[in-house]
Amino acid sequence: MERRLVLVAACAFVVAAVLYSAWLPGQFATPGVDRTNGYVSELAARDQPWSGLFRLTDALAGLACLIGVACVTRDDRREWGGWLAMALFSVLTAVDALFPLDCAALGDPACERRPLSLSHHVHAVTSVLAVGAVIAAMVLLGLRFRSRVAWTLAVAMGAVSVFMLAAMTHQALVGAAQRAQLALIACWLLYLGVRLLTREPAVPADAPRVRQAGGKHVVRQGAGPAVIIASGMAGAWYHWDRVAGELARDHLVTRFDRPGLGLSGPPSGPPTLYGEAARLAALAPAHPEHVTIVAHSVAAWHAEAFARLHPLRVAALVLVDPAPEPPRGSTQTGRAIGLWLPLLGETWGAQGLAWLLG
Repeated sequence: MERRLVLVAACAFVVAAVLYSAWLPGQFATPGVDRTNGYVSELAARDQPWSGLFRLTDALAGLACLIGVACVTRDDRREWGGWLAMALFSVLTAVDALFPLDCAALGDPACERRPLSLSHHVHAVTSVLAVGAVIAAMVLLGLRFRSRVAWTLAVAMGAVSVFMLAAMTHQALVGAAQRAQLALIACWLLYLGVRLLTREPAVPADAPRVRQAGGKHVVRQGAGPAVIIASGMAGAWYHWDRVAGELARDHLVTRFDRPGLGLSGPPSGPPTLYGEAARLAALAPAHPEHVTIVAHSVAAWHAEAFARLHPLRVAALVLVDPAPEPPRGSTQTGRAIGLWLPLLGETWGAQGLAWLLG
């Protein structure tokens, strides 16, 4: 499910970038707007022929970007500030479309001399806030992404914004500066989409981590106090999936396959009790940290041996259906016979030996 959300978010950002760049071909269809000194927003002014189309693309771009932000899986809480800034940018972009300029503010000298509506003034404010929001998003997410591309776009956006302020002060090249800003924002949206598609999915803390140690298959899962699960005869690591999943919520759980079983390689010799205890010791954390051993069936012998050999490293033993050595049964008749057997053996043995030797 999370992977599907990531795909939706990535596609949404790419779509937002394309819609946000509708001004690129559209500026050639509106020759009345100066491409060097006129605002891009003037393409969507009420008195322009393609106003409705450009307002629609802006609104859809904001909506697509907002969908992308909503579908992003925020595994790192430190990224929330950046994504919140992107959400604000999305909303302000859509508001820009709802409140267009009345006329071409820079391209039409008579525009500022006529009475201007509330929509015109709202658009001027939301446009500035939208740029500020996306700059904040670039900086905050760039700090978390630690990507050269992210920082390059953020630095370039900052430099172009400074140039934009200077251009507005001198009333020259304002259109060129703003077009550079919008191009960088579109590149940023594309970068977010590509990054979501190519980055490695975050691994939860309780996800199994498999490693091969000397040909032995070992699975570690979770974080916290150490727990080792030792399977019984012919048991495999995956037999304990549900138990390990529950324990891994607040423990570091280790499972393994013994040599010759599961995914481990062949044994180098016959198994011994000392060898199995040494195997548990190798998987357990070093002293003074303690470990809880969960042992099933005959593995209870291995756990007991480990506890006797390393008592300072054991927090607890959990023996599941252990297989203890059964006590020897005896009766009164059996005990009586047991007392006489050595004497009978000595007598019959001596007679037999004398008979053999003649």
